[in-house]
Formats: sequence, C-alpha cells, structure tokens
Amino acid sequence: MTAAPHHETRTAVPPVDLPPDRGSPGRLGRPWRRKRSSDTLAAYVFLAPALIGFTGFVVYPLIRSAYSALTSYNGLSDPKFIGFDNFRRMFSTDPSFWPSVRATLLLVVL
Repeated sequence: MTAAPHHETRTAVPPVDLPPDRGSPGRLGRPWRRKRSSDTLAAYVFLAPALIGFTGFVVYPLIRSAYSALTSYNGLSDPKFIGFDNFRRMFSTDPSFWPSVRATLLLVVL
C-alpha cells in the first residue's frame, strides 16, 4: 500500500487596503502630532473631574483618617502624635471592641 501523493492548493492572497498616508514626520508640519496633542488635551479635560472627585472623596479622607488614628485628639486641643497606642489600647483594654467585631461579623453572615 502506498499513500496517495499530497497536493497543495494555493489560493491567491487578496490585496490589503493600506490606511491613507498620514504623513511622515518631515512632511506637512506633522499633522499626526497635532491630532495626538488635541486628543491628549481632551482626555485630560474629561479625566479631570473624576480625578478631582476621587482625590477629594477617597484619597484625602484616607490620609486624614490614617493621621487621626495615630494621634490623640479631642477636638479642642492640638492633636498629639502617639503612634500605635490607639490600636494597642483598642485590641487589649477596650471592652466594646470585640463585641462590636462579633456583631459586625454576624451582620455580614446574615
């Protein structure tokens, strides 16, 4: 038994439509450069409100709460930096911390 010879069939490759020439860097005052900078400016204009809102409502409160957690502050006097003493006191001597954690976990499970 001999195998039949394998014949390849070749099909013509259709021509590829190339995009119109946008100009090389040395021709016509760089038209591609003007388009890119106006698109970039438009992107910044559209992103600015979101970035301002994100900074004002997420980043600033996050940094401020981290600072407040590391200070002793009663609202009337100047804040005094005490480091992690607030956290040590919360985990060791605060009688309401662990019942609050338990109630929160119970609400999460339900």
